[in-house]
Amino acid sequence: MATLPAPSGKHPVGRSSFYWAETKHAEPGTGSAGDRREVVVQLWYPAAAPGRNRASYLPGAEALASSPAATALAGMFGPSWHSITSNELRTHAFDEAPVARGKKLPVLAFSPGGGSPVAAYTAQMEDLASHGYVVAGINHIFDLPGAVLPDGTLVTPSSPPQRQSGSAESIEKKRADIRAADIRFVVDQLQLLNSNAESIFRSRLELRRTGVFGHSAGGRGAARACQLDNRISACLNQDGNMGWQPFWLDESGRSMNQPYLTLDHLDPDPPDEVFRRMGATREQYVARRSARQAEAREKLYGTVTAGSYHVTIGTPGVSHNSFSDIRLLGRPDGSGINAWPEDVRAATPHARILGAINSWTRAFFDKTVRGDPKPLAALERERGGDIEVRRYGGTSQ
Repeated sequence: MATLPAPSGKHPVGRSSFYWAETKHAEPGTGSAGDRREVVVQLWYPAAAPGRNRASYLPGAEALASSPAATALAGMFGPSWHSITSNELRTHAFDEAPVARGKKLPVLAFSPGGGSPVAAYTAQMEDLASHGYVVAGINHIFDLPGAVLPDGTLVTPSSPPQRQSGSAESIEKKRADIRAADIRFVVDQLQLLNSNAESIFRSRLELRRTGVFGHSAGGRGAARACQLDNRISACLNQDGNMGWQPFWLDESGRSMNQPYLTLDHLDPDPPDEVFRRMGATREQYVARRSARQAEAREKLYGTVTAGSYHVTIGTPGVSHNSFSDIRLLGRPDGSGINAWPEDVRAATPHARILGAINSWTRAFFDKTVRGDPKPLAALERERGGDIEVRRYGGTSQ
């Protein structure tokens, strides 16, 4: 049976779940006017002491296994789905463990990739919590095949997602706006949680400096939240490029003020057959990619007021799914998402790649949220040949 890597920090990890409804705004992703934005948030945090039993991997997995969501989730988790639904796969976290004592704890909010529950990023969340961060992982309920609320209620979208008109880019911009609204709502709720006399997190959260990050669509949503909300201190986008662009300029033509990092992966060029299906030659593809990358350097990375980074992992076999637990848990990538040859995919060092993702993510937030630049500087000095780092603006000083 697949297992998760142990967190690398000194703290035991606690986990707690919350259901929050944003009653002021309608849910735009379904056809029902009565739907409202809802999120289930899992908080991973440094605990004062470990509990007796490790938490299950996916809260409510048994209910999900017999729901309409089962087919999609089984496809997502592949060979580990049975061990998830039977609760054999355990995490390194302990549900409702007491919060670590001492200084207030830095806070990060995380938005997962489209259609993915935040549990699919458990290894990342636990590692950050073991190093002293409180991480609020957001389940965007109506972007999931199904979710289980903390009280055991099973929620599935009341109607199919609406078909949206417009270009792929315009649709994704709307999606980023929705993700950003959810992230900002969660920041609101964390402030209330911090002042709640009945909460184990009362006065334990350091919210004056809050970081946000996300994977894929969640990464673009995190960037949009930074543009809209000056309570957010730093933004990290994990593999959320669209057409080689990590985010879009806002309505005023501005990128963002906060320090920013894109952490992505390098694919090999696809075989000639893929170009034929695209209706382009290899030369046309390379020219288009180069032009869009240059545009991103000039208009996006180069205009971030506080400076920005672009870090690319080129380890052979790395893919979009390397940023979650999926490949660690044994589900192979299809050819549509991974252009590496089969033998390279089979030899991919999944744990090492995810370890690098964890290290760069943590080091960036150590600098921008905690104010400690040493871990990031050390990574830049010690990076291997499969890591490329570009710095822009204030980060190069």
